[in-house]
Amino acid sequence: MRKRILLAVIVSYFSLSGMKAGSTAANPKLMIFGGENHETYLGCLNCSSAAADSIFNKSGRYRNCASMALGGDNLFCRLPFSEFGNTTPINKHFSACNSNASDPPVLVDEEGRYFGRFSVAEVFGHTDSVCRDTPQNRFRSKEACKLITTICATR
Repeated sequence: MRKRILLAVIVSYFSLSGMKAGSTAANPKLMIFGGENHETYLGCLNCSSAAADSIFNKSGRYRNCASMALGGDNLFCRLPFSEFGNTTPINKHFSACNSNASDPPVLVDEEGRYFGRFSVAEVFGHTDSVCRDTPQNRFRSKEACKLITTICATR
């Protein structure tokens, strides 16, 4: 059931945002980076689910959470010490799924253009979170917020 919901959110995200899976000049590849100085690549947001680096590739490293030893730390990992998908206070600094994260992942395209923080943080989050709904936030995106919220709810 949750997989169907996630798929529906993905389809909705791409159709509502005018994006198509895969990058083109009009549709740049949106990449997620997290961790210290945002140096850890966390996958492609709008690539085809068949792409090796798509966060929606069921067998890809950016979708599966095998184990920390195998480098399985990504947005979908809920292990106690996962950095990017953890919802607990432990190791929350870089988590997209923790509303109190001090430095959640960011969205950038291949040209280096910034699209905000890919984070569930709303009211008390960073002013550039895709979920923060304030008039000053030019990065607010209902579709991206719904997507990261669904990803963080996926177990």
